[in-house]
Amino acid sequence: MIGGNILCGRQLNYSNHFGFGVYRGIGFRVRNIHTVKESYNKNVDFYNHAIDINISDMILHNEANAGMGSGFNLTAGFRIYYRF
Repeated sequence: MIGGNILCGRQLNYSNHFGFGVYRGIGFRVRNIHTVKESYNKNVDFYNHAIDINISDMILHNEANAGMGSGFNLTAGFRIYYRF
């Protein structure tokens, strides 16, 4: 898998040593999945997805496919740090 993210965020320093930061970003990934000992048989099994369109269903459908694929990802997080 290869990919990249563009992040932006804000860092707040509470003292000379402690701080807190939040960030968010968007990225793109390209992957090539080779499944070993595949338990999903494409001839008799099917992917049962939700009736309404939602993000978790799109992710599961993308992750269920073997082979070459690409997609966008969203990133968000926070960090609490101590600076020596």
